[in-house]
Amino acid sequence: MIDITTIKFGVLADTFHAPKKGEIEFLADCLILIDESGDIAAKLTAQDAGYAESLNTLRENQRLTVVEKGQFLLPGMVDLHCHAPQWPQAGKGLDLPLYDWLQNYTFPLENRFGDLAFAEPVYRDVAQTLLANGTTSAVYFASIHREASELLAKTSLSLGQRAFVGKINMDNPEQCPDYYREPSVEDAIADTELFIQNVRALKATVTDW
Repeated sequence: MIDITTIKFGVLADTFHAPKKGEIEFLADCLILIDESGDIAAKLTAQDAGYAESLNTLRENQRLTVVEKGQFLLPGMVDLHCHAPQWPQAGKGLDLPLYDWLQNYTFPLENRFGDLAFAEPVYRDVAQTLLANGTTSAVYFASIHREASELLAKTSLSLGQRAFVGKINMDNPEQCPDYYREPSVEDAIADTELFIQNVRALKATVTDW
């Protein structure tokens, strides 16, 4: 039995999911229980013990969201490799091999993310677009700029997308142009440690979902 007191809210919906590769399962009037951490604690169907009791308790306490008939709840997709600063050039500049592509297109573009006024609409657009197409979780590469990397984390959080954001570090003079390179290894490490602390602090401020 589920301890309903540990459940923050429930969602009642017709649901599709894929428990195994190559299999799709449909669950009518499935009750999905979300705990205080934002994780799925359980999914119950009408045949499961505790279903009716949990449903009634959540409804009485106004902690139940009901998805209308004709709409369906689906698992979100996960993008495990997304270079967010490269979003403006997606599908472009494919005429060069990798090294030349980086030097001629990508590094100049990524360097612009030192300007937060440039970074903000790009990061908002990439997160919104991914969410609109069903990608609810993403692993983002950012740029070498700490503040812009933190902005990407804040943007994903504000839009309700689960994101793992990484600040990029680049210090090899043979591979990285002068204008897009860390001043030193020590500076890169210090900036990265501050980035991690700031993102962890940001996460700690999230109290309501």
